[in-house]
Order: sequence, then C-alpha cells, then structure tokens
Amino acid sequence: MTFAAAYSQERNEQWTDVWPAVKHTVWNGDNVLIHCIKGRHRGAYLGVLSRALLAGESIEEANSYAATSRTVVRQSCTKSSRTKA
Repeated sequence: MTFAAAYSQERNEQWTDVWPAVKHTVWNGDNVLIHCIKGRHRGAYLGVLSRALLAGESIEEANSYAATSRTVVRQSCTKSSRTKA
C-alpha cells in the first residue's frame, strides 16, 4: 500500500483511510515504512505518533525510542521543541 498525498486536506483524509492498515500490519508482526519525500520530518513525526499510539507510550517516550534507533531523528515531536518553532 502506498500513501502519498501532497496537500494537507488530502493527507488527512488518506491518513484516516490508511491508519487501520498500518495498525493491523504492525499488530501482525510486520513492518511499516513511513517517510517524507519533501524532507520536512513528516515521516519521523508520523512514525513517532504511530509508535506512541500502538505501544501506549507518550510522545516523549516514543520520540526517545526513535532517537536511539535512528540518529537522524530530531526531538521535533516533543512539546518543548514545538514551542521553539
């Protein structure tokens, strides 16, 4: 399954459609790749958000896990960094 949307409204609608597939794929023990082609960290944000929702973690916990797994993940999903922007 490919999820590719360029405009925010389209992205929101498609994410609503694709989320059940992401959830069931992960729960079945398979992997899901989430990335952003524009380099705006949307992929990292959705990955962290997905982990938090699926693992029952806080955003901060999921972001910390992602940062230990991938050195390119910035702390862009935490409240303190969102307020700096």
